[in-house]
Amino acid sequence: TRISAAVNNMDEWEDTDKARLYRDGLSRITDTAAESRTGYWVRVSRNRGESWDQPIRVALTAPHGSIALPDGNLFYFGKGIPGDLGDTTRPLQGIAAMISDNTGQSWSSLGAVPLADGTDETNYYEPHVVHIADNHFLGLIRVQNGPDKGRLESLGEVPFSIAQTVTRDGGK
Repeated sequence: TRISAAVNNMDEWEDTDKARLYRDGLSRITDTAAESRTGYWVRVSRNRGESWDQPIRVALTAPHGSIALPDGNLFYFGKGIPGDLGDTTRPLQGIAAMISDNTGQSWSSLGAVPLADGTDETNYYEPHVVHIADNHFLGLIRVQNGPDKGRLESLGEVPFSIAQTVTRDGGK
């Protein structure tokens, strides 16, 4: 379905040789195989990058991945997956926090960042977080005009800027 749509759109490409190569490659990928790899993934190394565990599907994405906490838990502050990929630990859409107490093998949802009035999750991207102390975290999130809501200027906000959020309850 998704792969078929991509292949069909190549008929409009000006570079027919490139379109043929892509079409040949994509024709070998089944929809089932594509669906099994859709989403966001982490891989964990237990030996400083010499080898890696199998990929683990996660319900968030962020440019840097999770951060390690002093107690050994992993804290993930990221953007939620749009749609359902069968992940029962999936957080609310938008920007959310999750935690793993088993080196990323499984994740628990902690909470979501409230969105500013007049915006939705399509306005927020590339969240980053810093652990300050104990349950105190500082998050920074890129904010831009999104396709689903009005322009940020009409809300008195500056597009393509940074929003800040703070939690003192561990991300809940």
